[in-house]
Amino acid sequence: MEWTDDHDHSLCQEILALEPFKAKKGSIARGQIWEKIASNLNSLKIPRFKVNKRSVRERYTLLIEKLKKKLQEEKKASGIETDMNDVEKALEEILEKEADAENSLEVDKKKEDSAKAVEMRNRAMESMRSTQKRKDGDEVEDVENAQPKRKVTRRSGGDTVAYLREKNDMVQKWKAEELELHMQRLDIERRKQDESQKQHQEMMQMMAQQVQQQQNQMQQFQQMFVAMQQQQSQIILRLLEKH
Repeated sequence: MEWTDDHDHSLCQEILALEPFKAKKGSIARGQIWEKIASNLNSLKIPRFKVNKRSVRERYTLLIEKLKKKLQEEKKASGIETDMNDVEKALEEILEKEADAENSLEVDKKKEDSAKAVEMRNRAMESMRSTQKRKDGDEVEDVENAQPKRKVTRRSGGDTVAYLREKNDMVQKWKAEELELHMQRLDIERRKQDESQKQHQEMMQMMAQQVQQQQNQMQQFQQMFVAMQQQQSQIILRLLEKH
């Protein structure tokens, strides 16, 4: 199948509609979404498609690489900016949504890891309490069997200190993990804000360069117009002098 602008535009619209990047990269769910995109395209009458999951992904990757190359060339060529067609505008929107989705997936993964850490901590605490209870029960049973009439002694001070120290270490470890997760979230948000601010500054700079270029062109036109008027005036004066 030969790809045209109409084919590329239809592909971009399907990607924007189904958003495969919201599923984890390399997951079965993401593969199923790409299959759905290919199926929807093949059902179109105009333009006609004959594609599969692999071919639509390869075409999308190629379009993204072309767009990135174009933007890099424009950035290197100071003051030069070309208009973006509908396909390129759609690709730019896809890239923005894909970046947002990746950030969301990263935050979700951190939350999941934190929940697992909390669950493991709780299990460890419960296991430690159960072990200590069994140990206390065995001590009581031994004392009762050996000396039925003597008063059962309580846990020794050394055992209590060791238990509290172990419990405190686990709590401190959990707090450290929570703090690290919080710092990672802040770092993700900061990077996202920095990237957004950078894109905004680059856009404003490109707009300023474009305005300056237009002003320079307008000034050149005005100078040419004045020069033409002066030439016409001189020609008219010469003609009048001859008569």
